[in-house]
Amino acid sequence: MTENELQPVLKAMRTEGINIVAIHQHMSHEEPRYLFLHYWGKGKAAALSESLKKVLNIQASIR
Repeated sequence: MTENELQPVLKAMRTEGINIVAIHQHMSHEEPRYLFLHYWGKGKAAALSESLKKVLNIQASIR
């Protein structure tokens, strides 16, 4: 994700009970700058997928 998407996505993930383990980047000097997340959640697969769908919808609304 881009830096502009980071805070809204993190907030949405925390709201959904998804834990963020790491935030990092794989490349240097790229434009735009992309950040990567490692995360985990516990629960039934259907509930987790619904939570991630909510997060992805929030991310999509930022673009």
